[in-house]
Parts: sequence; C-alpha cells; structure tokens
Amino acid sequence: METGISISFDDPPNSKFYRSGSIVKGTVKLNHSGSPRLSIKLRCDSSVRRKDFHQIWHRLLDLDMQIEKSTSPPLDYWNHTVPFSFVLPGSHEGCSHDVDSTQIQKLHSCLPPTISHLDKEARRAMFPAGVEIEYIIVAEVWSYGRTRMEIGRPFNVLPALVEHSLLIPNMVDDTKMTATQQLKSKFFTGNSGHINLSVNPPTTLVLPVGSGSLPPIDITGFFCLEFSKGKPALPQSCIFSAKFESQTWSQTAPMQELPDIQEVKNCHSVSEVLERNAEMNLVWERNASEETNTVASSSVQNFTAQIKALIPAFSSSERVFPPTFYSCLIARTYRLHITIIIASVPLRLVLPLQLYIKNEGSSGKC
Repeated sequence: METGISISFDDPPNSKFYRSGSIVKGTVKLNHSGSPRLSIKLRCDSSVRRKDFHQIWHRLLDLDMQIEKSTSPPLDYWNHTVPFSFVLPGSHEGCSHDVDSTQIQKLHSCLPPTISHLDKEARRAMFPAGVEIEYIIVAEVWSYGRTRMEIGRPFNVLPALVEHSLLIPNMVDDTKMTATQQLKSKFFTGNSGHINLSVNPPTTLVLPVGSGSLPPIDITGFFCLEFSKGKPALPQSCIFSAKFESQTWSQTAPMQELPDIQEVKNCHSVSEVLERNAEMNLVWERNASEETNTVASSSVQNFTAQIKALIPAFSSSERVFPPTFYSCLIARTYRLHITIIIASVPLRLVLPLQLYIKNEGSSGKC
C-alpha cells in the first residue's frame, strides 16, 4: 500500500468563506507504517514579493489542535483517520514586530481576509501580483524527531471585522473634502469672486460576502458662490461624475504608519467609473448672514445651493470587493473621486470610503 497523507473538509472550502467564529472541520487520512506522531495546525501567513524577488512573510496565526489519545494513530498501522476541528478567531496576538503606535498595533491584531495567489482571483479582487494572505490546514507526520510527511490545504476566510465610522481614522483629515475655484469662465464674465464646494464623507458601504456589486452611494454637500464684483450670475445646473478607486498597500517591512491614501504612487490602484456626466439642477439661496455684514464688506454677495446626488449601484462579474482592512504587511483602502463642473468651472474632491462585509449569521459560512 502507498504511503501518504490527505486532508478533506466537511464543507467544500472553495465554495464559501469562513467567518470569525466559524468551525473549520474535516479529517486527516494517513497511510503509514511505524510509530509516527501526527500534528494538525491552522495557520495564516501573509507574504509580499517584489519584482526583484525579494520576499518577506509573516505568520499571523498558528493554532495547534490537541489530538486525543483515542484518535491518535496506533503504533503500527497503514490506514487511519483523525478528525480535526478549529474555531476561527477574529483576531490574533498581534504583530511580533516592534510597533510604536497602540492604534496600529490594534489594527494589526485583526485577522485580514484571504488574498488568493491565483492570478484570476487576485485580479477580480484588484490585488497586485506578489501579495498573498493564505489560511491553511497543515498536517505533519513526525517520526524519529523529523518531519516525514507534510501536506496543506488552503481555505477562504473573511473575518467579521469590527465596523468603524472609518477604519483608518486619519482618512478624513488627509483627504480633499472641499474644493475652491476662482470665477474665471465665460459664464462669470464681469464677476470677481470664487465658488466653493464641500461635501460630507459617504457612509460605510455594507456588502454581502463575495459581492461583485456596490450599492448606491448618497452624496450631500453645498455650493457657496461669493461675488465681490459685478452682478451675481447663478448657474441653474451642474454636471456630476464619480469614480471608485481601490488601493492596495504592501511593503516588505512591517508598516509603522497608517497609509497616506493621497500618495497613490506608493500603492496599487484600480478604478471603476460609477457615474459620468449626470446633470443636476441647482436652487440658490442668498446667505442670510449678509444682513449683519459690515459696511466694508457690503459689496460681497454670497449664495448657497445644496447638492444631493445618488451614485447608481455598480455590478460586475469581473470584480469582487474585499473589506477595508489594515494588516502588518498588506492593507486595503478605498476612495471616491467626485468631479462637478459648474458653468465650465471644474471642482474635484477625493473622499474616503470604507467597505464592510456584513455578518451573515453565527455559522460564519456562505
């Protein structure tokens, strides 16, 4: 009989994602003679490889299952089956590297989602080549103090990450939430002043597991037109466009700082157009505070108009959207690019966007 070892799962691992609290169950089958020792582990490894083939990996999780004597292989055998069962945690002890920030250390302790090494799956999730996060069941057969056989079977994990208003707290401070332009287009001929656009950050997008779709996104904000010279000219409409961007951050040294989502040269970026050249009507109101203006500023006239835009849902079989996460070597963030053209004056904003995968239930599987 051929010597060997195999791993099988009670649930097919390629057809689902295991969530935090899920039970990963299966059996290890052995064909071996002698008096070996068997170990069964659940591991999570994160790795980054550069084009120069420099690679670093970090073990985020290493769980060892205690094998009961009643299920241990007999001293002399050829065929034996040992069941295994692991409860998947939502966090780990944290990065073993020195990290100065308590906040970053806390983010590092959250288990990240699986990042497939398969090119097709990596492209769907908008990950670059050379980054991988793998969860794997490992079975080892030891004999005379040495590893005689080892086998591993990967499975997909999507931890139930804790939802924050923004996972990376400085995203709002570091992003462009307002834009200002001078009134220089032909529409404003004879006028002096400026136009200001400010918007609220979008709320967290809650997605189902394995989703290739984004729900509609509400955008609210205000235009402010200030005229310091000439008769006010008020545009009756504007043109609205939106683009979604994923950012994957990776490095071969543990991250000591939160990613600066404005520095796109330091990350792998993929974009999708969500809305193109949609027209919105504008209703202007004169700023009531002008009644209290001083004589020196009485020539300045201010008008405001509210903006309410609903970016339509996006869906593609070529995409799957992992949640926002921040790990030791790899992180994923998202941005929303807004362009509004009013009277030929372009105003551009960059908004932080968080994606969160909802918990499908206590079983954690889908």
